[in-house]
Amino acid sequence: MTKAGLEGIIGERKAVGKLLELGYQVFEKTIDADAIDLVVRCKKGRNILFREIQVKYSKYYEKSKNYWFSIQASTYKPRDDYFFMFISGDENHIFIISSKELKNYLKKMLWHEKGNKWMIYIINRKNKWYLRTKSGRKNIDITEYLNDFGQLN
Repeated sequence: MTKAGLEGIIGERKAVGKLLELGYQVFEKTIDADAIDLVVRCKKGRNILFREIQVKYSKYYEKSKNYWFSIQASTYKPRDDYFFMFISGDENHIFIISSKELKNYLKKMLWHEKGNKWMIYIINRKNKWYLRTKSGRKNIDITEYLNDFGQLN
């Protein structure tokens, strides 16, 4: 197993644990398809909702003082009920962003041409959390997404 594969499994375990702790019903994938790691069943009034979740996990990189993630362009397909969970170190630092909102942010992210992927860097400055953007652009404040599990309901 690759280091990236192992980190992916660690992130998925952290996500499942946190979601179960919060009372969500969590369904795990049998095969790796469509960039979906988990499906969460939620109730909204009398309605039952299912949310697809792509989990991204990163340890803290002391040298660059950030968390690092990537999203492959070939698997990124924004749609309703599809969310990204960026787990930054531990289960107390999870950023939940809908795929449609993320689409607007990706335009400002670093692009890795050879790998055909976006490079996502999450940084913390003075108790605010940001997506680091391309050079010359203002970083994007994502503090509101920190542990915002309510948007899954």
